[in-house]
Amino acid sequence: MSQATRLVPTSGPGSGTVTSISAGTSITLTPNPITTTGTVALTTTNLTTVDGTVYWDGSLLNTTAVGTAGWVLTSNGAGMPPTYQAAMASGSVTTLHTQDGNNVTPTLGVVNISGGSNLTTTGTVGPNTVTISLSGITQHSLQVGGAANALTQLGVASNGQLPIGSAGADPVLATITAGNNITVTNGAGSITIAANGGAQVVNYTGVNHAASPYTVLATDYYISADVTGGVISILLPNAPSTGRIFVIKDKVGLAATSNITVTTVGGAVNIDGATSFVMNTAYESIQLIFNGTSYEVY
Repeated sequence: MSQATRLVPTSGPGSGTVTSISAGTSITLTPNPITTTGTVALTTTNLTTVDGTVYWDGSLLNTTAVGTAGWVLTSNGAGMPPTYQAAMASGSVTTLHTQDGNNVTPTLGVVNISGGSNLTTTGTVGPNTVTISLSGITQHSLQVGGAANALTQLGVASNGQLPIGSAGADPVLATITAGNNITVTNGAGSITIAANGGAQVVNYTGVNHAASPYTVLATDYYISADVTGGVISILLPNAPSTGRIFVIKDKVGLAATSNITVTTVGGAVNIDGATSFVMNTAYESIQLIFNGTSYEVY
């Protein structure tokens, strides 16, 4: 009896011929499908972050880092992966209000304002900020937020005027005028108000007989009466501000012979209960204060 030394199968599992290969997930075939000859390329992925957002970096599929709850996915530009960032906070710039009253709403982060031949402005809006480049204009204003929390129009004109007004209204140019002991300086985009300091300085007005009757001006305060040439009449305003004070003085000491008569325009307002007050003592001086309806001497 002979013994078999080798078994050669003629068919079974693993035998046969592959006639076609089709591409599955993450596989590249050239051509696709392969029916004769071709190349099988496996495309790997980099999907490692759980709950991250998938994006294509040009070679691989990647996932972003997971942001904080409530954050938004933000593009960082070409060649940079997107990232999660905090959403723009409430109260950010929503409307720009031009000098001519037109409202311009930002679109896609860019604001273009056209307000006439002297105003061409381009601005960009970011989280809680707005950057505006201005050219060829002497004044401008910016309105932030809605009516409930809006800032008044801001800006300084080159002539020292300040645009002011309520939200949603056209700003009005208000001129800042220096009063006594105050200096107003207009610089580059700013107005400086400073006290002169030192001794008090008041408006000094000299009046003589030739100028009589003299009508007191709103800018007058201390009135020095020189009666060398004859009597003088001084006419106070009928309706100055309540609390307004005037000082009148016999400068040369001749009021006893050449009186100084103090009255009001048309004698319409009383002075200590009378239509006039006569100064008839040498070097006499009086102070008068308007109480809202009449003058009091004190």
